[in-house]
Amino acid sequence: MRNIRLNRLKNVACIASAVGDADGQARFFHVDAELPTSSSLSHEFMRPTPGLVSSTVSVISLDRYLVNRAIPKVNLVKIDTESTESQVIRGMRNTIERDHPDIFCEVLQRRADTRALEETLGPLGYHYYLLTPAGAVERDHIEGHPEWLNYLFSTVAPSVVSVL
Repeated sequence: MRNIRLNRLKNVACIASAVGDADGQARFFHVDAELPTSSSLSHEFMRPTPGLVSSTVSVISLDRYLVNRAIPKVNLVKIDTESTESQVIRGMRNTIERDHPDIFCEVLQRRADTRALEETLGPLGYHYYLLTPAGAVERDHIEGHPEWLNYLFSTVAPSVVSVL
């Protein structure tokens, strides 16, 4: 909030909530430190972290958030939620169906999560592009990569993405 004030940003809001596929409350796992490097709603992801603690937080779906804020259209989304990306995508399915936003998304090496992403995005005409130092590489399936963790999910034709 301090950075928002210092930069006089008018189009940024800090929301004290996690994002998921359903509204409610959940345990949020983090390290009890001023600058933690990772945090997640996934205990499984955070389990090996020394000094792990949890807090109860509110959870909201992006579909619900956008309706509550009367946001009419979404063009771009960035998701990096430390292994709960598929839940975030499920919680914004109406928005994805309506707007077909480009989605930059971290994908870890968990097959169940990649299947869930494909089940939601595939029927809506999305292409999957692994982002590498050489550029966006189209993939037939979403698979976690040991080195490059981010994908672009887009309904834009592959020839257009390669130009970008």
